[in-house]
Amino acid sequence: MDMRAELGWVSDNMTSHRWVLATVNYNSRLEALNLAKNIATIPKHPRALMEHLGAIETKIASRIARSDFTCMSSFYLIDNKLTPPPAKKSNTETFWRRHCFAVSLVKEAATGGEQKTVSNLAFSKFRT
Repeated sequence: MDMRAELGWVSDNMTSHRWVLATVNYNSRLEALNLAKNIATIPKHPRALMEHLGAIETKIASRIARSDFTCMSSFYLIDNKLTPPPAKKSNTETFWRRHCFAVSLVKEAATGGEQKTVSNLAFSKFRT
């Protein structure tokens, strides 16, 4: 999500070449983060990034449409026990507000003022 915001990734604007460069950049950052935590890194394939970005854009478009930016308290499975997240990460709007408005998902049509939601167009590419 941070790289999407920093680098302006929008699936509709990505070419094959840009996906490859984004994947190299993503894998490099992932490796650095995992190295600091002493965790093995499994490099991602461009297709994995394409699918994930399409799914995220759909979630973002949905949250914007509903004006729902609150991070809900979720439980995580840690050591086979349901564990709540730290209180500071739940029930705030900081994360989703930042990422919902970091990159525009609306594209002006070439013919005029008509707008299309990019995430809906992009997500349809991934359906088989």
